[in-house]
Amino acid sequence: MNLPFGIRYLLPVLVSGSIAVAGCGSTRSVETQPVGFLGDLSTLQSIDPQADGEVFVSELGVLRRYDKFLIDPVIVVFAEGEAAGAIDPEDLAELAGSLRETVVGELQSGGYRIVDSPGPGVLRVRAALTDVDASRPAANVSGKLLGIASGVGGFVVPVIDLGGAAIEAEMVDATTGERVVAYRDARRGRRFGGTLDAARRWGHAREAFDVWAAEFRARLDSLREEK
Repeated sequence: MNLPFGIRYLLPVLVSGSIAVAGCGSTRSVETQPVGFLGDLSTLQSIDPQADGEVFVSELGVLRRYDKFLIDPVIVVFAEGEAAGAIDPEDLAELAGSLRETVVGELQSGGYRIVDSPGPGVLRVRAALTDVDASRPAANVSGKLLGIASGVGGFVVPVIDLGGAAIEAEMVDATTGERVVAYRDARRGRRFGGTLDAARRWGHAREAFDVWAAEFRARLDSLREEK
């Protein structure tokens, strides 16, 4: 792609600045729109109303029972009328695989065992991507660059086209099939900052994956550390 000289000159400035703010997080939790993957949640109780996303459990502390995890392949379930067909099926498959790999990697890095068959002490995790939106990197990068060129500053110029993703997940006892945890959340790109994710087509969606995996591990860690 041929960029005007001024834009070419400013691109390294944007990239180096993006690295400096990458740790700030470029997605935020937004209201979820259930698609029905989780079905009836009346047997579970809602917890952590102030936390991102919605968490439901069969009883408090239920995750203490499990020290091994069976992670099913992530599926894609969009709401009726949503344009899932507008996204390349290969992209959807790659994103679903990426979400699973992110969760597995996060758990393994925390010392949790990943298994491939049910058994005592095994929690089975089933998850569905219920929405995924790409950002438009060219529009977002151009907006940041033009902000710098005009003297506004690349990190106060709004991201033009926000990406994101939504998830519904359930965790069931791998032996009995009893559902013990349900979770759903939707995350969208922040309008300010987070330029590294805004500059990648699926950047905001992938950061949502990182957040969900980290939150799951953090919850497990907190239970493990409790006396």
